[in-house]
Amino acid sequence: MTRTSFEQVVTRAFCQLLADGMTKESSITRAYFDDASVVLGATAFRARVNRDRGLVNIEIASRERPDEWFPLEWVMAAVTKTPPATPGTITLDEAASLIQAHSRAMAEHMTGGQAEKTLALFNQFAEERLDALERGEWPLPPE
Repeated sequence: MTRTSFEQVVTRAFCQLLADGMTKESSITRAYFDDASVVLGATAFRARVNRDRGLVNIEIASRERPDEWFPLEWVMAAVTKTPPATPGTITLDEAASLIQAHSRAMAEHMTGGQAEKTLALFNQFAEERLDALERGEWPLPPE
C-alpha cells in the first residue's frame, strides 16, 4: 500500500478551489515527526496548511502582509462576525468549504482599509487566548 503525501491530501481537499484559480505556491515535508506545510495562493490572500506532530491547522495571510499568519478560525470569526472557534479545530474539508464560501469577504477583511480593523480584532483574540491561558483555561484541540 502506498502512503498518501500530505501535499496530496491537501490538494484533494482543496481541489475545487485549485480548479477555480487558487494556486499551490509551496510544499515542504520535514524529516522529523512527519511535519509538513503546503501554501496555497489566491489573489488577495494565502492559505498555509500545516501538519505539526500530527495536528493540522490552517492559517491565512493577506498579500499585503504576507508574513503575518492568522488562524483560519479567527479569519472566519471576523468575516462572519461570530466568536472565534479554537484554532486547530477546523478540518481540511471544512476549511476548503469555508474558504470557497467566504473568499470574497476574506479578501475584503484582509486588504485595504478593512485590514487594520481586522488586525485589531485578531490582536483582541490573541489577548483573550493569553488571558485564558493565564487562568488555566487553555482550550486544547480535539484528539
